[in-house]
Amino acid sequence: MSFKDNRNILTSVASYALWNSIVAIIPFLMLPVLTRSLNGNEYGMIAVFTLVAAVISPIVGVSVAGAVSVRYFEQERFDLASYVSSCLLILFSSTIALTLLLILIGPFLPWPSELNTSLILIACVVSASQVIVQIQLVLLQSAGKPRQYGLLRFFQATIDAGLTLVFVVSMQFSWEGRIGATCLSSMATAVVCLILLKQSGMLKLRGILKYAGDAVRFGAPLVLHSLGGTLIANGDKLLIAGLLSLTDLGIYAVPAQVCMVANLLLDSVFKALHPWIIENCLIPERRLEVVRVIYTTMLMLFIGCIIIFVILWSIFPYYVGDEFVTGRELLLPLLIASVIRCAYYSTAIFINVAGKNEHLAFNTLVSGLISVLLSIILISEYGVVGAAMGVVVGELISFILNFRSSKILYPMPWGLK
Repeated sequence: MSFKDNRNILTSVASYALWNSIVAIIPFLMLPVLTRSLNGNEYGMIAVFTLVAAVISPIVGVSVAGAVSVRYFEQERFDLASYVSSCLLILFSSTIALTLLLILIGPFLPWPSELNTSLILIACVVSASQVIVQIQLVLLQSAGKPRQYGLLRFFQATIDAGLTLVFVVSMQFSWEGRIGATCLSSMATAVVCLILLKQSGMLKLRGILKYAGDAVRFGAPLVLHSLGGTLIANGDKLLIAGLLSLTDLGIYAVPAQVCMVANLLLDSVFKALHPWIIENCLIPERRLEVVRVIYTTMLMLFIGCIIIFVILWSIFPYYVGDEFVTGRELLLPLLIASVIRCAYYSTAIFINVAGKNEHLAFNTLVSGLISVLLSIILISEYGVVGAAMGVVVGELISFILNFRSSKILYPMPWGLK
């Protein structure tokens, strides 16, 4: 790798890390306010809503953002503006269809009693808005524009935080106020993204159906993949709500949110590397360099995880309210899961490039189901700590299965030869 390549990668990583740190610090600063304004049961209700939105998100979008991220680097074969427009058409169509379906069957589904059909429909709106935001973020990331990427995320985070302060603290709307802030900030950011897409020429009616089939074929397997990932990342919360209580879920959700700061920092590295990895793995002569960069990155992330754990462990008792302080013991397993998830990203990229997303779907669903079944056993034995342990195992199995698939589908010189 040339000095220029090294400098560009380091600059990109630093930019993403800086912006992710700025974005992460906003909800991080909000946390002590929320933990002193909401009790464990109310915080658990917010976690349940977030889980429902996470399940709905890949369904309403058919995971089209993943298709855009790959097709960006194949513009000699695809008209990118038509492709993005086709993806948005798929998003709007699937959102309307899912909304109508939930109106019909929502009252018969086993939601928690507080989570009525209206809140489920709000989750649909939030999820659809986030897919629009994700498409714009993917375009900025692929184009190597970390500053614009960071500004967009900062815009959403500040609106979300401001509305939360108004609704939860000033107006004392409890968990409903937090959900309302999430919905309004997501919608506002989605509108901004549509304006940006229009200004950049990414929206056009001509040929809007041209790539709909390709986007669905690419994204449909990723729906199952995303649902499997949701089982791994959020199945623990669902099981805690079902097997323990919403209060236990609230206590669990607080350290999970604290660890989101670490997730964003670690994820920023792969956000920066993702376009470079895709571009260079397509060149056989540069694949050895790609592997070396991935291995070096993973070592850096492991060291960073240790440093972050020491810091979080030290400040946690003084940071959250007394009701949530017992969640400190969950920090280490949740951080380990974050590092393993980054390792998984380094393998999933090559499955994406090979166009074999059905393997991602199968691997992630299998690991997700194993994680859930194991978590049921661990939760009954160790409580909320068992749920965190189940997440670690699920992430590890997902990484192993996807690493095996990537070696078969898109061979890389992982042995550095």
